[in-house]
Amino acid sequence: MSSYDLSHLTEPSAATPFTVTLPDGELALRPIVALPTEGQAAMLRLSGRLADALGDEQDAPLGVITEALADVLPDVDTLLRAAAPSKAAAAKLLKLLSGNLMEKVGLVVAYISQEQAGEAPASAN
Repeated sequence: MSSYDLSHLTEPSAATPFTVTLPDGELALRPIVALPTEGQAAMLRLSGRLADALGDEQDAPLGVITEALADVLPDVDTLLRAAAPSKAAAAKLLKLLSGNLMEKVGLVVAYISQEQAGEAPASAN
């Protein structure tokens, strides 16, 4: 009989959550490794599409960046919904961000870059 051993894996740690400061308090987002499948898929599509658009240049033309963002906008919302600790928290976060696309994208980019799977969290120094 064939088998595949996963006993070396542990539950994802939430010891250092990514925290978003809201006008009425803080919201701790799930670690990327703890995202449900749809959140992980959205994160991968978003990361890949933005990496393709930017390439090795950080000064990609605005049109290229805008087109890439338009393509992945549904993934931005999916990722934020999946990262929020509850449906109510997700609704609150998306409502707060609904009128500010740049803040929404900035939050997702910060979340992805801070929560690289397998990387130690950034130092507080």
